[in-house]
Amino acid sequence: MNRDEFYTAFKHDIITSKLRPGELLKEKQIMQDYGIGRLPMREIMVRLQQENLIETIPRMGTVVTRLDIKHMRDVVELRLELECVVAKLAAERITDEQLGKLRELVEKIHSCADGKSDAAAAWDAQFHQLLYEAAGNAELTRVVNDLLQTMMRLWYYLELWDKDFLSDADGAPNILKALEKRDPDLAQKAMRVHINYSVSRAVTGKFDLV
Repeated sequence: MNRDEFYTAFKHDIITSKLRPGELLKEKQIMQDYGIGRLPMREIMVRLQQENLIETIPRMGTVVTRLDIKHMRDVVELRLELECVVAKLAAERITDEQLGKLRELVEKIHSCADGKSDAAAAWDAQFHQLLYEAAGNAELTRVVNDLLQTMMRLWYYLELWDKDFLSDADGAPNILKALEKRDPDLAQKAMRVHINYSVSRAVTGKFDLV
């Protein structure tokens, strides 16, 4: 496994909670599990530490960063507002080609109604990535991407990628309809409903973090 492959695989395992918050990371075990050398592994670890996915604790070692309630709630609030800005800009700037790609993604998300939650998570992430592209603001995309990554850690940790979570059947289609109408206000409203639905489960009884 090369550096890029290790970075992608290891980061995925952190985000999807295969590597749990607070888990101690042992170099020899990582090298064995991922087939990576010590030097490239350490280089990627520095990168992941900069992304706040892992941290080094004195006299303990390197661990997966924990999920903090206050931080997560701050992220939730900020993401809600920024995703609405994304929707507004996308409605004003989206191309016909991008609309076509969004339609395909909506169909794929709905094809996961049988409970293929990992696939649905991937399609949902791509749906939002395409919206960021359509919004046409690189700095906004960078900030929202960081927030989305943090939210995905929360969703996987709380096991929210299940059929109940995916029952927000009208979320993505309603956003798509607003974009097809090139209606910024309607797009913002649809996005707010969509984000609020997912957030509502993360801030209720299951919001018990480590």
